[in-house]
Amino acid sequence: MTARVRARERGVATIELAVILGLLASLVLGVVELSRATQQFATLSGAARAAARLASASASPEGIASAQCLAVYGRALESCVGNSAGAPLLPGLSTRHVLISVPADLRDASGALVHAATPGLASIQARAADGSSAGTLDLLTVTVGPPGARYRFVPLMPAWMPAFEFAPISVSMAMAGH
Repeated sequence: MTARVRARERGVATIELAVILGLLASLVLGVVELSRATQQFATLSGAARAAARLASASASPEGIASAQCLAVYGRALESCVGNSAGAPLLPGLSTRHVLISVPADLRDASGALVHAATPGLASIQARAADGSSAGTLDLLTVTVGPPGARYRFVPLMPAWMPAFEFAPISVSMAMAGH
């Protein structure tokens, strides 16, 4: 082989390497962004489950407010107002992204309405194994990303993956003492 042919082959190899590395970098960055989106979805669904457990166990206006804080900040707080709550679990997540629906009005000790019943959410008539009535079962539902307030995933590199909104994540649990 002459020097000219070897030089031409080295140039072709360099171009091939650049093309392959570009494609490989694109693939790796796409996987990273998809992994971040999956991790954020898992965080949101775990927060919804934890908030539903807390709200259904307390079944009080304070429990509802504390469950909202738990869903957003990862810890149950009396109030999510101000900087005392700390950083949210995910960037941009706030209490407006968390909707807690209850089948019956929740009132404070004085009888004042604190959390109104959600229209269309009714109690379920529970049945015993023999088919007889076993009372009612009140379900509480926590929705992260209700219509009009969906959580938006913002990628680190928008060129690799577009921003998108997660579908609402809902968890329902029976309310204790109801």
